[in-house]
Amino acid sequence: MRWIGIIVGFLVLMGCGNKPPQLPVLAENAKIIAFGDELTAAPHLTNEQTYPALLEKQLKRPVINAGVAGETLAQAVKRFHQLIETEKPALIILCHGGYHFEPDNEKNNVEILEQFRQMLGFARAKKVSVILMGVPEKTPPHFAPAGFYKRLASAFEIPYNGAILSKLLPNPQMMDTAHSLPNPQAYQLVVDALVSLLQETHAISTQNTP
Repeated sequence: MRWIGIIVGFLVLMGCGNKPPQLPVLAENAKIIAFGDELTAAPHLTNEQTYPALLEKQLKRPVINAGVAGETLAQAVKRFHQLIETEKPALIILCHGGYHFEPDNEKNNVEILEQFRQMLGFARAKKVSVILMGVPEKTPPHFAPAGFYKRLASAFEIPYNGAILSKLLPNPQMMDTAHSLPNPQAYQLVVDALVSLLQETHAISTQNTP
């Protein structure tokens, strides 16, 4: 389909350099939403072991775990809009969609791009900061995020981390093999990566974290 070529071409033209876009400074009481699917919800762990809870402890700011296991992207778009309207967050960490990407299903992938565009466009309209995390495809041996994540981050000028989950998910030592989801040690590494990115974007200072 020619539409995916048009969309991807537009996103490529919007590319940026290595330095991540800067974010507004997060106030001490700034509300953060961790939005995603089962990777965020972590139903196999206690709440205290999930990455949103660990991030809240480290940042000393409220972090809402808005992960829903098994959610489709169509459902996510609606919920994303509702959460912004009701919770009015300062920042959303968006970690969704990689498991739905099918390299050979062009129609499906056009829909995925549009669904992400709706979420990111709505956040921009509401002046809510976003960090985008790339979710790897379930395709060994590379476990790389689909390329559209980086292009979307460039197009919307938002910080992006596509590396951390790609390193953790293929590593058996970082996984709860019974559930095919990260273990608590892996989630702490996710938090470390997010804190580093928040510091790099000047959303928080190094003095605000251990």
